[in-house]
Amino acid sequence: MKNLVDYSYLWNSTDDGWVLLYINRDVLLLTVKFSAEGPSLKEVAALRTAIPEFRSMSPAKAFAALKGKTEVSLGQFESKEGRHLVERCKACGLVLDTVTKNQSGYLPLNEKTNMALLIEDNSLAEQVYLEALAHGIRVRHVEA
Repeated sequence: MKNLVDYSYLWNSTDDGWVLLYINRDVLLLTVKFSAEGPSLKEVAALRTAIPEFRSMSPAKAFAALKGKTEVSLGQFESKEGRHLVERCKACGLVLDTVTKNQSGYLPLNEKTNMALLIEDNSLAEQVYLEALAHGIRVRHVEA
């Protein structure tokens, strides 16, 4: 374990007000699944109803873009937004593959100054968090 002095240019534990926020954050990776032949006309219509990007396409353009595909990725969404999208897609009769990815982590925050310490180097950030925890920094849990 390193000495606190090693990280003092980032975080000085002697300053009052420091806490580690542990932010609980899940994201959803959503993919619409089709048969091996690709989407049916009904599935293309459902996509155009449920997904804004497809709604803006003409039916012919949407069908051409999806023809022969066995799946289409809708992307990564914050948990609440993703759940709403899943409900909308299922209500339209679409089949989805949903993967939940945990992106929880720590964020040093000085509650007196209301300033957060963002450390872009993940390895260095992990070292600072472990050192802070070893020195008894208070941890607050937050749901994202």
